[in-house]
Order: sequence, then structure tokens, then C-alpha cells
Amino acid sequence: MLLTPAQVAAATYNLPSTPQTVHRSVLSPDFVPVLKIRSDDTVVIDTVSHGGLTTGDPVTFFAADGIAEKDMLKDAATIAKIPPALREGNSHFC
Repeated sequence: MLLTPAQVAAATYNLPSTPQTVHRSVLSPDFVPVLKIRSDDTVVIDTVSHGGLTTGDPVTFFAADGIAEKDMLKDAATIAKIPPALREGNSHFC
């Protein structure tokens, strides 16, 4: 009798942009993963634009273009307060 590995159905995950999943710096293999997946799984990644977040005041930034605070990404103000982790002046959000 030939034994074969059990087939595991591929899963789909959503990775939101929240203060727990976003950091401000460069990518590093030393960072703790926020999600672990298997081969063939799919990840839908919600991204956040750095627009308004690097100024530290996304409410004012978006208001200048007529976007009300209620229409902003819920966690934008919190994400904007994340300090750069590795390099001074780096404005990348990963």
C-alpha cells in the first residue's frame, strides 16, 4: 500500500493594515511574521498609502482634499504615530 500525504485545501487569508500589522521602516527577516501560510494559500493584503501618515496628521492632510475623518482608514491616525524603527527620516510603511 502506497501512502501519500493528505491533501490540504488551500486557504485564503486577509491581512489588514492595522497598527499591529504595519511598521515604519525597512523589511527585515528578523521581524516576527504577522501571518504564516502554506504553499498554495492566497493572501489578500490591504495596503495603506503613506500619504498623510508621514506628516503625523492624516486628518488635516486628507481634509485638504475634502476627505472627512469618518471616511479615512480607521487606524490611519494610530498608524501615523508609529515611529521609524531603523532609520531616521525613513517614511516607508511596510
